[in-house]
Amino acid sequence: MARKQPPQPSVDVWYKTAGGDVFEVVAVDPGDDAIEIQYLDGSLEELDEDTWAGMDPKAIDPPHEAMAENFEEEGADEGKYQDLVDLDSNDREWPALYDEYE
Repeated sequence: MARKQPPQPSVDVWYKTAGGDVFEVVAVDPGDDAIEIQYLDGSLEELDEDTWAGMDPKAIDPPHEAMAENFEEEGADEGKYQDLVDLDSNDREWPALYDEYE
């Protein structure tokens, strides 16, 4: 009986191994026989094709932990727009601006 071939590694796809490791493929270089993966904790690892095949990875949907991290990173910029609001006010108080429109 022939051994089942693992899926070809695809960049930006999440995988899970039989051992429970969850990771995303972040780079593939067939010329160097290199597959770079990133685990949920952010650590990186470079694999060769034999190691990849031995892991028997299965493609999965992105885990919730990864989606939450992306959301938190986007929200980290919230404070940077405060300066733009302050510049737009031309050093006037906000209540004074509302008075103009009443």
